[in-house]
Amino acid sequence: MDWELVAQQHLHNMSDKLFVAFEKYFLTSIEVKKNTTVEIWSFSTAVFFAVTVVTTIGYGNPVPITNIGRVVCIMFSLFGIPLTLVTIADLGKSLRYSVL
Repeated sequence: MDWELVAQQHLHNMSDKLFVAFEKYFLTSIEVKKNTTVEIWSFSTAVFFAVTVVTTIGYGNPVPITNIGRVVCIMFSLFGIPLTLVTIADLGKSLRYSVL
């Protein structure tokens, strides 16, 4: 059995699955501008978006399109970012004291 061929085939299959998943679950900038998507928000994309907002990563894949959605996102980030920072700081303190 040629392991290089098998590895190459598995890599090709995985990349195909990743491209299909990306096209299915994430928006492109053209779709956002044209508003051509049927359903933007599922539970998984909403959680992904919320985590990227409060951790200030901001990948920008799913984005709120309406003005109300943008305002809600701003309000969510105004409360979520400081809360995340406090949580991470408390976690760091507890880890520091438990290790020492």
